Amino acid sequence: MAQTYEIYTDGSFRVSRCGKHRYGAWAAVVLQDDRVIREMSGFEWNTTINRMELMAIIKSLADLPDGSTVILYSDSTYSVNSVNFWIERWANNNWKTAGDKDVLNQDLMEKIRALKKKLRVSARWVKSHNTDMTDRNTRYNTKVDAMAQALTIRMASGELVESGKTAIIPTAPIPSRPDERRVGFKNQSPKDSANYPGYQTVGTFCPPPGRVTVSSSVPKLQPVPFFSAKEKRGPGRPRKTLAERHKERRPKAELPF
Repeated sequence: MAQTYEIYTDGSFRVSRCGKHRYGAWAAVVLQDDRVIREMSGFEWNTTINRMELMAIIKSLADLPDGSTVILYSDSTYSVNSVNFWIERWANNNWKTAGDKDVLNQDLMEKIRALKKKLRVSARWVKSHNTDMTDRNTRYNTKVDAMAQALTIRMASGELVESGKTAIIPTAPIPSRPDERRVGFKNQSPKDSANYPGYQTVGTFCPPPGRVTVSSSVPKLQPVPFFSAKEKRGPGRPRKTLAERHKERRPKAELPF
């Protein structure tokens, strides 16, 4: 007897503050008979948000029994339309779009197409970031979104790195946006930095791949001098009126004719 599954998928994507690294994560929750039977997630460097959305679908469908009926729920119209309509249309058109351009993410599209031949898959769109938590779709969509976001935060903090590379995990508390760590506050002294341990980083933090080094010392920043408008003019110099400034204008050159 064919089994029926419901799957909620989502992807997350970030760009590092320095703009050099693009990283993302995916997450999926598999349900059967209104019961969660599997939760999965993963991450990838040098990727895009659409690839993460498609990867969540591929990973969640990979281990299901052949002939099963699957209903996918996603907040990505790109993923929903690809599963329901576009994949077969592009495959019949030799993986070319209507504008005769190469289809993006063809490698992932081919994997989904192969899985669709073994499973009866349909996709449905759900609204993202909905506040009505009494809705079943909203609860599970929020869950997979949080799972994917948690992985990208760990990637930004240096805890998760590219395969074969190492990282030193920062010992200081990580701010709410770890990809935006700074060299303390403006005019901050080492004495003041003790109140803000999460900002004890020398240099602009940029996530891996690579090795991340964190220093516990903060250089003393010199305060920026402030001058009022009167101080810039100098002592004893009153502000000139509009008429006086008009008289100082260079006269127009007289024409020779």
